[in-house]
Amino acid sequence: IAPLVFTTLTVGIAKMGDTTTVGRIGIKTLLWFMMASMMSLILGLVMVTILSPGVGLHLDIPSSSLASGVDAQALSFRDFVIHA
Repeated sequence: IAPLVFTTLTVGIAKMGDTTTVGRIGIKTLLWFMMASMMSLILGLVMVTILSPGVGLHLDIPSSSLASGVDAQALSFRDFVIHA
């Protein structure tokens, strides 16, 4: 899908020819994207404020002194590169 979308956008921009038209459409697209992102952010913050998710959830935090049964070892750079 991504190559098809990229190709379609590239051909569409190339067919416009006039750089001022491309710039004007680019600015409108950027503004639309910024406004849509801002609206979704505001909507998310409002919904979290209204619904208060996780308020009734009470989880016990385990003590840090409990043994987890996992051997802790320092990770060397060599091991990081090999296992990455």
